Formats: sequence, C-alpha cells, structure tokens
Amino acid sequence: MKPPRIRYAEAMPEYQLLLLFENGTLGLYNLLPKLNNPIYAPLKDEVLFKALKIDGGGYGISWNEDIDLSEKECWENSKKIGEISRLIAQAA
Repeated sequence: MKPPRIRYAEAMPEYQLLLLFENGTLGLYNLLPKLNNPIYAPLKDEVLFKALKIDGGGYGISWNEDIDLSEKECWENSKKIGEISRLIAQAA
C-alpha cells in the first residue's frame, strides 16, 4: 500500500510536525530524535524548523536542498491523532 500524500504540514512546539494526509488522517510526527543526526541537526534552529515546505504533489516535506522527509517516513512514524472529518463533525 502506498502511503497517503501530505496535504498540510505545520511546525509545532518541541520539534513536532502536525500533518494532514490526503486520506483525512491527522498525524503528529516527533522530529526530536532525528536532531542528533548531522543531517537534521540544522533544524535545531527554530527559524529553519518553521520554514518547512510541502514538496510538489505532497510527496514529502523539505526545509532546504539537503533536509527532507518522505511522505512514507511521515506516515509510518507519525502518531495518528484523528481524522479531520470526524473532528469537524464533533466541533459542529
């Protein structure tokens, strides 16, 4: 099964990423463990961390030419926190 693509991403406190996948699932990805890896260490700079972009077609998230995460990594390693349609219905 192909992982769903990313439709929305937002940098959250404590190096978390709030993600909305194309299937309506919301996920929370914890980037903190990766910050010890030299590739991801520059994201300790909060300005850079918040400057994330969704790659074309939702196939990942990137910060610059050297730092990115695939949609597969985000899907498989994010904590699923609900579905947007269910949350909207509950708020109504």
